[in-house]
Amino acid sequence: MPKSKPNIARVDPHTPESGLFKVRPKNAPRLHAEEFITVVETEDGPLEIKYATPYALNHVDLRIFLAAVGMCSADPEALAQNDTEPAQKGLWDKFLTKGIATNMPAAKIKTTSYALAKAAGIAWGDRQAQRISDSLEKMASVSSTWRKGSKVTSGSQMLSFAHDEDSRELVIAISPHFAKAILGEANRYIQISLNEMRELKHPAATVLHMVISSRLGLGGKRKEREMFINIDKLAEACYGTAKNAEQTRQRRKQIAAALEELHQLDYWFTTYNPDTHKVHIHRTKPDNTHLEDMMKNVEKIEKELNKED
Repeated sequence: MPKSKPNIARVDPHTPESGLFKVRPKNAPRLHAEEFITVVETEDGPLEIKYATPYALNHVDLRIFLAAVGMCSADPEALAQNDTEPAQKGLWDKFLTKGIATNMPAAKIKTTSYALAKAAGIAWGDRQAQRISDSLEKMASVSSTWRKGSKVTSGSQMLSFAHDEDSRELVIAISPHFAKAILGEANRYIQISLNEMRELKHPAATVLHMVISSRLGLGGKRKEREMFINIDKLAEACYGTAKNAEQTRQRRKQIAAALEELHQLDYWFTTYNPDTHKVHIHRTKPDNTHLEDMMKNVEKIEKELNKED
């Protein structure tokens, strides 16, 4: 069991772009069936990944998922190879969690719901244990289908879990489809800073942080750490498609506020031009070598920001 809060979460490169986690209205119904499809180009051809969920997953669920992933990443013993006695069984026999994540190699962690809340940057309260169970239950209901040509595998949960809300004991097992990325053994994965995530307060900032970390390829070999993008595309990634012009205007305000939060993080620089709706995002390395490059290209950045789409 990790004794300190994890610093990073390694996530497969598909989930951040799937649209599974979004900012939801406070009065949004819990039951809301959705399906998301993302296509990834691989050396052997396109890989189609479909996520299906009966529940709407929000930014708090995202924080809990990333925290759980980070706790698995921080534990060198987190890979369960053909466990004959799943860790859940020792916790709660009659409610033994079933599923692929406990019967195949999976990333797992034995912890407490209090530690998970702290890792997620969520304040602890009287009903927080039940809220964490609710969040994990929603994610345990997500299934995924992976298709490459005529080969299809389906039915994998994102995770399975067992939780005693009185003692706060908690065991989480994350699907084998995600496990290799979590443990840094996959060819490709996205590295998300949980230290940064815990500093963010705006709901959209949590989702943006994951999406932008993915698009900048943080944790990978890419040297380029900047992007130009229309603010409406960022809003769609956080909220979904806008229904009308007024909703578009309101979401632009929310995304601008979220970008300002990101700008306050170390090594993050964001600039928004409300006239063209263009956003420039630059994530420098700790040695600031990319910052020097950015300062040399101020004119180019301004020109791009002022350009109409």
